[in-house]
Amino acid sequence: MNAIGLDLGTTGCKAVLIDAEGNPLRSTYRSYPLIKTEPGEATQNAEVIWKAVQEALLDLKAVNADGLSFSGAMHSLLLVDGQNKPLAPALTWADTRPLDTLADIPLEARATYLKTGAPLKTPYHPAKITYLQKKQPALFAQAHQLVSIKDYIAFQLTGVWKADIGLASSSGLLNLHTGHWDEDIVKALQVKSLLPEVLDATDLLGNITPDAATHTGLKAGMPVFAGSSDGGLANLGTGAGVQDTVITVGTSGAVRSMVTSPQLDARGRTWCYFLSRNQMFAGGAINNAGLLIDWVRRMCFPADTFEVLFKEAAEVPDSEGLLLLPYLTGERSPHWKSDLTATLHGLALQHTRGHIARAALEAVCFSLAEVHDLVSAGTTRVLVTGNITRSPLWMQVLSNVLNRDLVVASSVDASALGAAMVTRHALDNRLGELTYKVQYALGFAPQPEEAALLRATREHWRGLFTSIWKEL
Repeated sequence: MNAIGLDLGTTGCKAVLIDAEGNPLRSTYRSYPLIKTEPGEATQNAEVIWKAVQEALLDLKAVNADGLSFSGAMHSLLLVDGQNKPLAPALTWADTRPLDTLADIPLEARATYLKTGAPLKTPYHPAKITYLQKKQPALFAQAHQLVSIKDYIAFQLTGVWKADIGLASSSGLLNLHTGHWDEDIVKALQVKSLLPEVLDATDLLGNITPDAATHTGLKAGMPVFAGSSDGGLANLGTGAGVQDTVITVGTSGAVRSMVTSPQLDARGRTWCYFLSRNQMFAGGAINNAGLLIDWVRRMCFPADTFEVLFKEAAEVPDSEGLLLLPYLTGERSPHWKSDLTATLHGLALQHTRGHIARAALEAVCFSLAEVHDLVSAGTTRVLVTGNITRSPLWMQVLSNVLNRDLVVASSVDASALGAAMVTRHALDNRLGELTYKVQYALGFAPQPEEAALLRATREHWRGLFTSIWKEL
């Protein structure tokens, strides 16, 4: 039995093929752009993503695979017309334009958070829906369905419109206590008739159509299962349990802990979502992780690779007083302010581009630490996945900032691997609970002197934020 996991990220898709024991056989990747044609915009072209998916699956050469499941980036919203065509690019988590109409959402913030586990902020569907209704009413009126990018790709493969509980939960429209679209919320937003049926992660969504088989190299009739969100499946792909905190760093970043019941923050700074109907995870996400490092590379290292950036960052002992507030696209947890902007403070003659790179790496770790402090209580292990694991320097900085040991899973494609494990469990009901055992590649331990220095630097960093934005 071979199973496919297809991870649909913000700027690229990964496909991984595993065998009956859960061992990765091969994987492929294709990138696609995040559209930013006007201030605040961060959208995706669904048809471009479908083309990338076709290429990735063809390259995977998995004609004999037995099934496929999805991992999807959270919070995307796509309007589809009556002919199943996208009406406009999909709004992503990074799109800050809904800030303009945030006050117009016809919902009470505290009550909505307590029901959905999702703060009433710009990344979520209530804000996006209100924005489109207010700013583009003619476009919204043409919508036949409101779906995610993952739902669109699933439709291209199967001809079926269904949602999964993981991504539905991350929309801000699903009731965390019932596992269904919240009647009061969807009625207030006038979208009840536009939402697809919600399936559990391992439920059969559909089967590969003959046309999709031609374009992907998969066999017609192969079962396709609903899957879940990239965040929840990253936890699964790292073998995380209820005693573990998982940190994932890609374009954005997140800190998550598995929980057995809804875990909510008194101040609404974190979120809680379903992974499957029987599993939940709580955490928080930051907007500017790999996105920030890529910006620094383009601005300061335009002719060089990321390897050069990390090399020069390692050549300086620390950022030497240089502080970077990383908010190029606002921020989610813990501040939930889409209008935050970035600041580089303390620049002096002795600073080089290596110092700027080092300050950026530290800034991402400081932001992750702000979330870690809210959601990691009671956990005994920190697992790390994502692009950060490719940099020993960045991993060591994170270990020092958190002052905790870090464990790296042997696979950096945890979300795609988690999706493949959903497929495996869906195909073989003898496996029982949705879990995965992984091998761990290496670990990092905090270095006392550097940890103390970074603890002081983090306090200065937080003080800079307070002095500019007057809040913590």
